[in-house]
Amino acid sequence: MKTWGSWLFWLAAIASSCQISSTDDLKTEKLAVSVRLSECGGFDAPPDKSPQEDGDYCAAERLFWSYDAESDELLLRNTRVALNCCGIHEMEAISEQGGFAGVNQVVVHETDMPKDGNRCKCECVFDFEISIQKIATYAHSGQIHIIVDRDITDSGVGREPVLETDLVLSEKNGVIVISDDSAELACSTSM
Repeated sequence: MKTWGSWLFWLAAIASSCQISSTDDLKTEKLAVSVRLSECGGFDAPPDKSPQEDGDYCAAERLFWSYDAESDELLLRNTRVALNCCGIHEMEAISEQGGFAGVNQVVVHETDMPKDGNRCKCECVFDFEISIQKIATYAHSGQIHIIVDRDITDSGVGREPVLETDLVLSEKNGVIVISDDSAELACSTSM
């Protein structure tokens, strides 16, 4: 008859022989990027390399993406992001490799923080754009796993994912609707 002590010994032996990755094994790297952030109302005119708008700008928050194989550059433009009018915005991209289940992905962080510690009593729409260089390095079978998250620093919530998807680089460009929640007030006051 086995005692509790012998059961615990066997469980400990089994657990120590299993090698389970944890988030401690996650390797992150800040990626080489160029960033463009709009004022209230979005960009006046998109740059030449940027994917073109389709449909009504105010209808939905969208992620436009395009991949240039020659320069190995991925351009992401998140449009019609409804935020408080008085904010400072930042954007960066990191790669995450390893960790639980061998994660290999690119995470784009959008940040909105109060301007001079204050907020306004209005909302506006903004555009966030980032170009990531040498993106094929982070591809797996011609796809990039992308997560876009947003941190509204004074919300008390922290970073929240707004989109998680795989982009197939051979498709060269695309449009993904992130949210079709109404932004009528934010959009109409800023356009």
